[in-house]
This record gives sequence, C-alpha cells and structure tokens, in this order.
Amino acid sequence: FFWLGVFALTIIGSLAGKSILKGLAGAAIGIIISCIGISHAAEVNRFTLNIPELRGGVSLVAALIGVFAVPQVLSMILNLRKEEYVAEYKPEKGVILKTIIKVVSAPIHFLRSGVIGAFIGILPGAGSPIAAIVSYNEALRWSKDKSQYGKGDVRGVTASEIANNAAAPAAMIPLVTLGVPGSAPAAVIAGALMLRGLNPGPELFGTNATLVYSFGWSLLIAGIVVFFIGMLATPILVRIIKIPLRLLAPLIMFLAIIGAYAIRNNVFDVYLMLIIGLFVFLIRPLGFHPGPIGLGFILGPIIEPSLVQALYISHAVGVQRVFFSGSVSIILISLSVISVSAVAISRYRSRKKENAS
Repeated sequence: FFWLGVFALTIIGSLAGKSILKGLAGAAIGIIISCIGISHAAEVNRFTLNIPELRGGVSLVAALIGVFAVPQVLSMILNLRKEEYVAEYKPEKGVILKTIIKVVSAPIHFLRSGVIGAFIGILPGAGSPIAAIVSYNEALRWSKDKSQYGKGDVRGVTASEIANNAAAPAAMIPLVTLGVPGSAPAAVIAGALMLRGLNPGPELFGTNATLVYSFGWSLLIAGIVVFFIGMLATPILVRIIKIPLRLLAPLIMFLAIIGAYAIRNNVFDVYLMLIIGLFVFLIRPLGFHPGPIGLGFILGPIIEPSLVQALYISHAVGVQRVFFSGSVSIILISLSVISVSAVAISRYRSRKKENAS
C-alpha cells in the first residue's frame, strides 16, 4: 500500500501544470493537511493548534470541496464584473449513440481504464478517487494528442468515469473473499451482513452462496438502470449550464456548505472548507494547481499508516525484505520509476520543441 501511494504520487507530473516542483510542493501541502490530528505512530496530536475539533483530522469531503469548489466559485465571482457568462446548449439528435460508438471504437482505452479501476478498487482503502485519477493520468500519458485534455475531451471524461465505475463493484471482492471491506459503501454492507448474523469472508460462499452471487447481479442490474436513467435525465440536467453566473456561484457555494456540514454534522468542517478554499485560491496565481493538493490529501491517509506499519514490521525482518521484496512491491516500484521517467522525458521533449520554435 505504501508503494501504491508512491506510484499514485507520480501522477503529480501530469497534474502539476507548468512546474513539477510546484506540483510536488502542492502534494506536500495536501499530505501535511492530511496529517492533522492524532498520529498513527506515536498517538500524539499534530498541527491541532490545541483545537479539540482537529484531533479527529480534517474531513476528506470538506477538504476536497475546499480545494476544488471554493476557489473556482471565488474566481467566478471575480470574473463576474468582466463578463456575464451564459453557456449555450443546443440539443443534438443521436448524440448518445455517437458517444457510445466513440467510446467503443477505442477498445484499448476502454479496457485500460476498466482494468485500472478494478485493480485499484480491489485494494482495500484505495477507493474510486485514486482509480479515477490514475486512469485519467494513464489516458493522458498514452494519448498522442494531449491538447484537448482538461477541456472536456471525451477520452478524459470516459477514462476517469470507467475507472470510477469499475472500482465501486471491485471493492466488494475483498469483502466477500477476505472479509475486508474495500470502500466505505462496502463497509456499510459488511455491517448490514453482520447485523443479520452473516460473517463476510470465505465462509460466506459456503453458507450463503446465493447471497454472494446476488451482489454481482445487483451491481450489473444497477449499472444498466443507471445508464437508462442518465440517458433520460441528461437532456434536463444539462440545462444547468444555462444558469447565469450571478445565480450559479451562490448556488454552488450553498451546496458546498451543505455538503461539508452533512458528512459529520459539524459546523467546524464548514470553517475548515472555507479556510482551505481561500488558501488554495490565494496560491493559485503563484502557479500552484489544486490537483496535486487534492491528490496529496487523498493519498496521505494511505501512505502514512502503511509506512508506519511497514517500518514496525521491518524491525523484525529487515527493511530490504519488507519494502523491496515481493512481486507486488517490485511491480509498483517499477511502475513508479517508469512513470517518473516518462514524465521527465515528456517535459524535456516539450521544452526542446518550444526552444526550437
């Protein structure tokens, strides 16, 4: 899990914008924010400033809303005087079929995103956000034309969504095979099973195999139902983009506040969201991209406990055996090296072309 987190951090090169160093600094900021609270190693308070509410750490949802939503709303408010932006929407016949054909016509892209999402979804604690980010990065890395990524390119949208949708059902695999929930929804299902007197794990196949297979069928049926609901609702929901900024900005801020509060029913999370959002808004003009900050915050709770556990184990069997042995660790180390090298080579080539032009 430590090397998985390190591999995910190598994605920063694609999210950092023009400066990799500022991307690494942004990731460090995100990791530091994730360290707020009680330490996993020594059980001491870190960066809490003697505020009791910070001992439990920073809410993931509140922090991510603060990193991505609040700065964007503040930018919209500042640009409101310059231009009154209202997006145009014109319905197009057959657009759903065209989109399906466009996705299916790139089978390698489709399969790569699905495999990445399923693999990361199986790993307990990784979750859909990491799967979506890794899949998007790999789609960007293998694309010949990168100019349209970040501007609504269907390849970027499908890469993250395919991985996200693949990771959600894959999180059920460790639950029904090992009894370890791979995500928060899987943990809820595990609790429901235990309330019914059923213990998730290998024994579940022997005692209630029908129930296990019903998970798979229900996930398949849910995917089909969601597809048709989305297909019918999209023409209505897409009209949201026609709302003027002077109405859309306060609406987004209102929903952000509700979202930050609803997770733990804590007003303090709203304050944290606003503070983090204002901080990110102020450092954006300096060249810091919100992506690495959010990625660092997501990966912090995965990297730190895994590193601490591995270090404790290494006292008994040695650092070499814990960190640099085993096929999974070697594969992830190799992928991390390849990822960093690919980013460095790509940056070098782009700079060479700019200097030549």
